[in-house]
Amino acid sequence: GKFLLLVDIHHIVADGTSSQILIDELCKLYNGNKLDDIKFTYKDFANFERSKIDSGEFKEAEVFWVNQFESDIPVLNMPTVYNRPAVQSFTGRKYKLSFDKETSSKIIEFCKTYNVISYMFLLSVYFVLLSKYSSQEDIIIGSPVVGRNSAELYNIFGMFVNTLPIRAQLSHQQSFKDFLMRIKEITLNDFKYQDYPLDELISKLNIKRDTSRSPLFDTLFIFQNNGMAELSFNGIKSQYFIPDANISKADLSLEIVPENDAFNFSFEYSDKLFSNNYIKDLAVHYVNIVQAVLNNALLPISSIEILSLEEKNALIYKVNNTQFNLPKNTSITTLFEKQVEETPYN
Repeated sequence: GKFLLLVDIHHIVADGTSSQILIDELCKLYNGNKLDDIKFTYKDFANFERSKIDSGEFKEAEVFWVNQFESDIPVLNMPTVYNRPAVQSFTGRKYKLSFDKETSSKIIEFCKTYNVISYMFLLSVYFVLLSKYSSQEDIIIGSPVVGRNSAELYNIFGMFVNTLPIRAQLSHQQSFKDFLMRIKEITLNDFKYQDYPLDELISKLNIKRDTSRSPLFDTLFIFQNNGMAELSFNGIKSQYFIPDANISKADLSLEIVPENDAFNFSFEYSDKLFSNNYIKDLAVHYVNIVQAVLNNALLPISSIEILSLEEKNALIYKVNNTQFNLPKNTSITTLFEKQVEETPYN
């Protein structure tokens, strides 16, 4: 009495909004309802976008984005567990975690206080996390946007998502609040020119290609504004089952999903670069930064601690515990000679 409907669609022809459209229309048809007429198709959108490129309508946006990357383009040097393969691998895994409702509520209140949206706050924290790990102060993060900026595009099935390369410089001397305000300014400017296709930008930049990594950025920050479409099949009890695809679109991706007054998040990572334990620690450190800046937004970035109390104790007391009982009435020279005899080749 149980049935499974498997829908397998390549990402090149459908985005997350398309999945919602598909489920919504499937439910309507199953329940005997008629679908709305479609005035435009994805082909119309593709032709429209190409005409804007060819006519020079994107010139202002092109100048904006090219200027962002006129200087040397930074490469994120995250420490990895395994050596980077010569050719980029897209196999991967996910590690999921959630902020509790109390922390999620604090995030919302914090954002109201500083007049920012949750996206900006959580993206700022991600920049700080990457900077702490890489010791870099100039970082690029790819961030997908829906790309449906007119009402005519809302109900069209297709791949509209564009990825914005958000570049930010941070100083470890500045406060988190100041950096957050800078991220607000950067993202608002980037959103203004969000229609300019990423592949067009990459073709305009003189990027030295490397088969082991993606051009322009190695990490993604994804903020899902909408959840899954409601399932309604004439009263039949239905639920989603989303299998793990075991892929990683980038070296490392952070996805935030607001749901039921809480923020769920997951790290998608390349299993050719990182281990599950490494990512578990990374996720904990992300949470620790959130907690730290919620308690004190004026904290300098250099003073934000990513380690938990347990990790600090392990590093300070366990790893550095070098106390060793030496035999009395024996000289250092004698002990050295004895060790040489026991392990002459080490």
